[in-house]
Amino acid sequence: MAQTNKNRPRLAEPMNYTSVYGSDDSHEVLVYSLSTCPNCVNAKKYLKEHGISFRYINVDEATREEKREVSLFLKTHNLPIVFPVIVFDENILVGYDRQAVVDLLED
Repeated sequence: MAQTNKNRPRLAEPMNYTSVYGSDDSHEVLVYSLSTCPNCVNAKKYLKEHGISFRYINVDEATREEKREVSLFLKTHNLPIVFPVIVFDENILVGYDRQAVVDLLED
């Protein structure tokens, strides 16, 4: 499910994100994931394999304050607690759908 916002989403900050650098940094991409979630692993793998720069945080490994920030982010945008949550510029994708990722990257 992709959600488009007229304004750039308020991101959960400050967070201890891990940065992954690729050859394509034309989009601001942020992934909220779980370390044990197969769809989260596949989403990050797809981004890496396609040279997309992104930042991510594994919420299950985050501090209490970071978890609180992610929860507030999800509530603010009326999103279910489903991972991964992928923010592409002003778009939010809940769950991993390869075709939806491709479509957002082509925009």
